[in-house]
Amino acid sequence: MDRIRPFVPKMFIWEIFNNQHALSHPGVRASLKMVAERYVWLSMRQDVVLWARTCLQSQRAKVSRHTRMDRFSKWPEALPLVEISAEAVANAFYTGWISRFGSPLRLTTDQGTQLQASLFDALSKFLVTERRHTTPYHPAANGQVERFHRQLKAAIKAHGNAQ
Repeated sequence: MDRIRPFVPKMFIWEIFNNQHALSHPGVRASLKMVAERYVWLSMRQDVVLWARTCLQSQRAKVSRHTRMDRFSKWPEALPLVEISAEAVANAFYTGWISRFGSPLRLTTDQGTQLQASLFDALSKFLVTERRHTTPYHPAANGQVERFHRQLKAAIKAHGNAQ
């Protein structure tokens, strides 16, 4: 960084962080970057990590969502889940998708641990569904779903204060 940043006295640290973080409630990395570009103090990294992780508004916005999309019709769905375990995801997929649309011929999943579990493999074999996995750390391999995630995130942020 070639910018001169003001050193923040201890009594103003929380207010500085809160003003920056409250703009859009970004995650830990983005909060740290946003604050570090403008200010400096001794325990900045530890403080920002702690405060960003414990922000109640940020935590309320982080609901686990199971998303799915039909590649032919482009029909997307997002389902909020209380927990993101293999059992919960398999149950949501079976009761929310298969019960309405039938068993798919092919199923493309990301590298989520709940989708790699033996339970999901058994469900795929039971349904006679071919499983395909995207390449790790390459979300573009599942581009339609990733685009839906971007639109969903924007919609949730737009309605975040409607509660």
